[in-house]
Amino acid sequence: MNHASRWAAALAATAVVLAGTACAPLPRERGDVRSVPSRSEPPLARAERLLDEGRIDSAESALASIDASRLNARDRHRLKLLRVELSLAAGESLIALRDLPPPNATPDRALAARTELVRAEVLQAMGDMGGAVSALVDRERFLDDPIARDRNTDRIWQMLIEQPLGADAQSRFAGTDRITRGWFELALIARGAVPGQREALLAGWRQRFPNHPATPERARNIGTRQIGAGWAKAETGGAIAVLLPERGNFAAIGASIRDGLVAAWEARPEPRPPLRFYHTGDSPETLFAAVDRALGDGATLLLGPVRKDLVNAMARYGSVPVPMLMLNRMDAGTWPPRNVYQYSIAPEDEARAAVRRAAREGHGDMVALLMRADWSERVVTALRTTADEYGARILETQYVAPDEDLSPPVKSLLNVDAAEERHRALVRTLGMSPEFEAQARSDAASIFFIARQREALQIAPRFAYFRAGERPVYTTALSWDGDIPVPEEIRGTRLCDMPWMMHNPDAEWRLLRERLAEESASRFTRFPRLFALGHDALLMALRFQQGWAPGEAFPGATGFLQLGTDGAVTRELGCAELTADGAQPLPPITTRDDAAFGDGRPDRDGYARPAERGGYSRGGTREDSWGRDY
Repeated sequence: MNHASRWAAALAATAVVLAGTACAPLPRERGDVRSVPSRSEPPLARAERLLDEGRIDSAESALASIDASRLNARDRHRLKLLRVELSLAAGESLIALRDLPPPNATPDRALAARTELVRAEVLQAMGDMGGAVSALVDRERFLDDPIARDRNTDRIWQMLIEQPLGADAQSRFAGTDRITRGWFELALIARGAVPGQREALLAGWRQRFPNHPATPERARNIGTRQIGAGWAKAETGGAIAVLLPERGNFAAIGASIRDGLVAAWEARPEPRPPLRFYHTGDSPETLFAAVDRALGDGATLLLGPVRKDLVNAMARYGSVPVPMLMLNRMDAGTWPPRNVYQYSIAPEDEARAAVRRAAREGHGDMVALLMRADWSERVVTALRTTADEYGARILETQYVAPDEDLSPPVKSLLNVDAAEERHRALVRTLGMSPEFEAQARSDAASIFFIARQREALQIAPRFAYFRAGERPVYTTALSWDGDIPVPEEIRGTRLCDMPWMMHNPDAEWRLLRERLAEESASRFTRFPRLFALGHDALLMALRFQQGWAPGEAFPGATGFLQLGTDGAVTRELGCAELTADGAQPLPPITTRDDAAFGDGRPDRDGYARPAERGGYSRGGTREDSWGRDY
């Protein structure tokens, strides 16, 4: 494929990354390129002009004629930038980022500023909003002209306002510097992605980010959004019908969700949309009757049901005239009717978060132990698909039943049983027993397991006993009920869970949890994650009333929530380490040696960013994705 064809392909790929946005690629600023060519035009300037005109093959030919050894240091830097831009035009973003020189490699401040602009362009094409904004923030230190600095901040704001912020935006911005983080939080407020009164939110933002180059006026001056055909929209301020079990075996679960929903509703300023509650019963017929009553009473949005069998039954009901957000997901292969959306706090989300974290740390080659359950295969599928996406591997999976001896599957997973068998064979051959200490397999860099807390208390210590070493061990919310102090057996385990469960002295979720624990009934502490589910159900209902576009995300108690084009709401999660005091959020990953793993396989986030004094990092304040809540 020639460069012209690759340029067209790159444009198509970039269009996919930036789908649903009016934000164009960042304009180049050269300053030294002549707008009108002349006979005496230097080859380097000619190549820059041709590239700006989109004449890729001609620009490449012009570069081929340049002898880099005859250029001065400044022009060699310009040549490197041009080659990076050609790689980007060819759709080779990782190569472009790898070859991009650091801005401090040149003493020319204007050229250094242009370097950071190219970096932002590359990261934007890769879909990394956090990295692109950070590059523009870094660029400002090279801009001496106040007008140029103003244009740079306008470019940052335009990027954050016009492009969709997906569910992974929260983690991408987590490890960035404080100025970049401030831009991101201000954009969330401006886009209506944060619940609460805008003026109070802006006052809190200014308190958290004093002396930030942005001002709250930027968020106040956002115009009214145009609701397009692809947006999910409910009547603003209309009645919300809540479909939950109020009696029977699921009553306690329904009550916890209801309490979380009401707590979020009471925290909203007046006027608040009316809430009406309907008992779903135990059969599809009682559910359908509840839906009919709610619609007959004028409901403009439906929340629920939560029971899996009733969620599946909605496929038989057919489409509904108003948006309906079910608090569980249908079985695979079952398609929701029109206007029916799905959200659940599924273990697959936690498994995906574990693989992402492990892969970003270079520990992506993983073994997994799972309890046998109806969701086991879904979790394994999530592990494998996420590992493939990040260039990692799930080396082996083992299953265990709740009532069987847990040691054999752990030994088998770590290959300790094979080492022991080899030793026994050696003893039989030699007729003597040499000194022996079985070691766990060496190819697995991390371990994942999922089990109820009762079994987790037995499984986690066995990894250490069978010499798993210092490998990080990941688990899911199922392994910890939320009790404080955390049982000693599972301390040190990494837990990928919702922000609501994270232990951070500065997190507003924690303050809300402590207050509600004092005021609420015992079901709050018995089902804390279901309480958070109810809390976010109300936030999502309000989001539907504002108009929720597929691809847009906002922070909630159960995760960073994004509406997909398939009608499913997905969530991005953070990971923590279990200590005696609770789940302590892991710090963001702030350094990368290069743009690939040690074995040469690039991961999706395998990139570097310029450090303050040359080199590359994803530096910034140590502010975790879930350390700051709203």
